[in-house]
Parts: sequence; structure tokens; C-alpha cells
Amino acid sequence: MRIWRDSVEKVAKAVKDLEPLAEVYVVGGVAEGRLTVLSDVDVVIVVDKDFNASDVNMLRRSVYVRAVDLYGLPWDYPIDIHIMNRDEFTRVFIKRGKKVLRIA
Repeated sequence: MRIWRDSVEKVAKAVKDLEPLAEVYVVGGVAEGRLTVLSDVDVVIVVDKDFNASDVNMLRRSVYVRAVDLYGLPWDYPIDIHIMNRDEFTRVFIKRGKKVLRIA
């Protein structure tokens, strides 16, 4: 789990390849300093458009595959990718005062 930042940067590179205007954040236990050996790394991709469920799943899969294949993310690394539009991200994290770390 000590390599979380390197792993998230690989995901962020993949995101920028596919959605150049998207922003990438780390949330949850990692952002709050509660990282344990049982933790996964929660990554939120913030996009400025609405996606339907099929588009969200396709983008999530494309980002993951690209991060693994092109940037060397270990295929079994415990990372959880979430995709939100800006309004949803603001409502769920910012307005509730949740800690977030911007990666890209």
C-alpha cells in the first residue's frame, strides 16, 4: 500500500489520455490518512458531462486497462475507480467537508 501515489498517478495518466479535461482525486481512507493493509485506494474521476451507466462502466474499464497495459499498474492493485460529474462530486465530497487530494 505504500505505493499508492505511484499507482494513482498511473491511473491519472490513463484518464488524461481518454478524458483530457477530467480531474482525478483520491478520497476515503487514503485522503484522510487512514490507510491500512486492508484498504483500497478510492479514485474519483470528475468529468464535466453526464454519463449514462454504460458510459461510466466503459470509461472505468478503459482507464483501468490503459493504466495496467500502458503505465504498469499492477492488475491486482486494490484500486476502486469512481466516475462523477462536477455537481455530484461537489455534493458528495466538497459540501460535506470530506478530505480530497487532487492528483490531476
